[in-house]
Amino acid sequence: MSRCLHSDSCKYLTTVSWIRHRDIHLLTAGRYTYTSDQRFEAIHEPHSENWSLRIKYPQKKDSGIYECQISTTPPIGHPVYLTVLEQEHVFAPLLLLVPTSAFYELSRRRFGRHSAYCTVTAIGFQELG
Repeated sequence: MSRCLHSDSCKYLTTVSWIRHRDIHLLTAGRYTYTSDQRFEAIHEPHSENWSLRIKYPQKKDSGIYECQISTTPPIGHPVYLTVLEQEHVFAPLLLLVPTSAFYELSRRRFGRHSAYCTVTAIGFQELG
């Protein structure tokens, strides 16, 4: 659950979910993970508006659109595109990092100053034979 900045100005708590568009798969909701692929992890800094989807050891097939969806009525979503680049030869461990981030601000009329920061980050490397 995301946390309200001021309890008086935010009566509705929201959940941030991550959905992979390629197969319309719900990956995370809040801090819970709904995929058997253990490379995916939801990260939320306590008492903050930062929500991240972390993908460990990204593969080319992980490239694509991931949607950060906020559980309002109706739901509000923001697509984030991740591109995983492969190298022909890997001589040393690399940090393969292709971050894409998006700032998403919820409706001030309903949620006061509440906002969410959605980020997809891919970390790690894959040795190529």
